[in-house]
Order: sequence, then structure tokens, then C-alpha cells
Amino acid sequence: MRFLLRLGVLALAAVGAKALYDQFAPKAAQLKGPAGDVLGTAKSAALDVTQHAKDAAAEVADDARQKANDVKDQTSAAADQAQDIVSDAPTVSTPKTVATPKAASRA
Repeated sequence: MRFLLRLGVLALAAVGAKALYDQFAPKAAQLKGPAGDVLGTAKSAALDVTQHAKDAAAEVADDARQKANDVKDQTSAAADQAQDIVSDAPTVSTPKTVATPKAASRA
């Protein structure tokens, strides 16, 4: 008797599952179309954003390289200017020995 009761409950569960499938399967098929459209739109938007981000990063990198080259050129010019100032500055040299009359008479 228990076996028949369990078999009846299992049969009712199968009938209920079939009824739910029949009710919701057509709606799921209808919703696949709009979901696919949303997925395609989201994918194209993500690709556009990715390309825009890559372009922006490349532009920033180019600007950074240009600024680095400007700083390098300015530093080189300042170093050359400092070198010119140092080479034109008077230097302290060792005093020359001047022959005195006493030193000339000894020789």
C-alpha cells in the first residue's frame, strides 16, 4: 500500500512538472530573442568603450613621451649653459714664480 501511495505522489509530481513546462516553455522561447538583442548591444558597447580607452591611453602615453623629451631637451640645454658659464669663469691658477734679482745673481 505504501508503494502505491509513493507511486501516486511520483505520478502527480510528473504531471505537475509537465504542466509547468507546457506553461512556461513558450514564454522562455519568446524571451530568447530580446535577450540576444540586449547581449549584442551590450557587447558592441563594451567593444566601443574598450577601443575608446585604448585610444585615450595611447594619447596619454604619447603626451608623456613628448613631455619627457621636452624635459630632457631643457635639461640638456641647462647643462650646456652651465658648462659654458663654468668654462668662461676665471680660474685660480698657481702663481708664477718671478725671478728676483737675488735669484738671478745666484745662478
